Amino acid sequence: MKPPVYLKLFDKAVAAITSAVEVYNKPGFLYRDSDFKAAKKYHDLRKKLADDTKLYRLRLLDPSNPKGIKKPFYSTNVLVFFDKHYTQK
Repeated sequence: MKPPVYLKLFDKAVAAITSAVEVYNKPGFLYRDSDFKAAKKYHDLRKKLADDTKLYRLRLLDPSNPKGIKKPFYSTNVLVFFDKHYTQK
C-alpha cells in the first residue's frame, strides 16, 4: 500500500525546515578568524566533525531513494567548534 500524499509532503517539509537552519556544505566563516586557512588543519578538524551527530549529518538529497546521492550538512553550531581552534579577528 502506498503512503498518502500528505505524508510525503510532510516529510519534505520537515527536511526543508531542517536544512534551512543548517549551513550548506562548508561553514562560511572565512572572515571570522584571522588565522584561518582551508589547509590541513581545517580539513583534519572537519573530519573530526563527522563523529559528532549534533554538528554533522550525512543526508540523502532525495529521501525517497535510499541509494541516492548523499550530501554532508553542518549545523550552525559548527562555528563554535571552530572558534575553539582559531583566533577571532
